[in-house]
Amino acid sequence: MSWEDLKEKLSLGIIICIALYLLAGVVVVGFVFPARDQVAKLQSELDQAKVQETMLNTTIAQLPNLEAQKGQLTGSIQVVAEQIPTQYDLPQVLEFLRATALRFDVDVEKLSHEPVSRDGNSQGPWVTVTMLLLGDEGLLSYIYEVQRLLPSFHVEGLTIARAGRTQFGAELEGKLYLRDLGQDLFYAWQVPAPNDELGPWVPAFSRDVVGWPAAVIQAMANGSVQLVGVVEREGQRIALVAADGQRQWLSQGDWLGDAQVVQVEPKAVTLALGTTKLKLQMGE
Repeated sequence: MSWEDLKEKLSLGIIICIALYLLAGVVVVGFVFPARDQVAKLQSELDQAKVQETMLNTTIAQLPNLEAQKGQLTGSIQVVAEQIPTQYDLPQVLEFLRATALRFDVDVEKLSHEPVSRDGNSQGPWVTVTMLLLGDEGLLSYIYEVQRLLPSFHVEGLTIARAGRTQFGAELEGKLYLRDLGQDLFYAWQVPAPNDELGPWVPAFSRDVVGWPAAVIQAMANGSVQLVGVVEREGQRIALVAADGQRQWLSQGDWLGDAQVVQVEPKAVTLALGTTKLKLQMGE
């Protein structure tokens, strides 16, 4: 078909229809597809806005609880602040430490503090407190009680050693942070009152946890304690032991100074110094 034949068959109506189809295609490609992408983007933004609205409504609903928690925290901070002594309260603090020790049958053999110090990294003035203590398993209970009633006292070093069968010595060093009065010139620290409901013996430790000094163990192992003999009477063995020039009859469970007899054999006796076991052989 030639171009002339095609022109004869194309009427005005057909040309108009073709033009309309072409125009529709341009509209679809140029406006409908981009508009569809824009609608999807707007829908995504609308969904995000709904999520944020839900979170905002949840936060608004929690505002009363948050205000109540803020009030509780403010009150707690105020209570703790009132438990911090100033440098002028140091004599009362030392007396408090001694009086509290009496509740736990702890002897304070030494109690001293260094001059008040300041540095740029600390939260305020502080003093270093040094204590030498003597007591039984309640030593840790005393230290726990001091930190509970005196929250600005931080233990930085603690050494515990045996001082006898049931006694322990402790060397404690800690920092006592003090309140900086600033403009609060009328602040008065109140000596903490013990809470008897908690009981005096909160934390404790077994006496066998702390071993004996090497010098004590060596003194018993170097021949100063000897097994002289063992006799058996009515099914029970009794050992004759010589210690420091003195002889003593011992059975299982008896004490030889700070050592306990844990086993008696026909020719041997086992002594226990805490977790350390010493076996004495007859003739050695």
